[in-house]
Amino acid sequence: MVDRRVKRTRQLLRDALMELILEKGYDAVTVQDVTDRANLGRATFYLHYRDKEDLLTTSLEEIYDDLVERMEPVSWERLLSNQQSPSKVAFEHAAENRDLYLVLLRGQGAGTLTLKIRQYLANTIQQQMQVLADDSTIPLELLSNHIAGSLVAMLSWWLENDTPHSADYMAQIFSQLVMSGVMSTLPTD
Repeated sequence: MVDRRVKRTRQLLRDALMELILEKGYDAVTVQDVTDRANLGRATFYLHYRDKEDLLTTSLEEIYDDLVERMEPVSWERLLSNQQSPSKVAFEHAAENRDLYLVLLRGQGAGTLTLKIRQYLANTIQQQMQVLADDSTIPLELLSNHIAGSLVAMLSWWLENDTPHSADYMAQIFSQLVMSGVMSTLPTD
């Protein structure tokens, strides 16, 4: 179990980084900015993280871990019945954190951040979709990367266009587009 002081310090650093990213963009933020905002010393920062990218990556993983906890595991029944998809949770999460997502997905250095987000989502999707591992004609790693890339692209479009549709609607469209691809990878007999 992580000590409460360690949790508190990490939360202060994470909050400081997120606030600063929203104010001036990721590339303009320095470790000194983060420690000043968190009212902590640089030595404290380096006890917990290698650099600002490590802090950001860890923070994003914590944010996405929270997102994944909200999702139910994928099952054949859920896939075939078109029940509420995990993508709805993702669109709702993006709406709740709109400014942060916009900064991460379109700011300077966004290519690296978008790649990290896509890789994390692809790994999560691959774990969630193990139910398809034996049936898909396409390797699950490729399928999960396709789904993650599509999700990141649709989230970016949706946010950049001021969320012209509801999270529900976007999730339905995403599921329609993705499910036709997923289903086409499965044997027809």
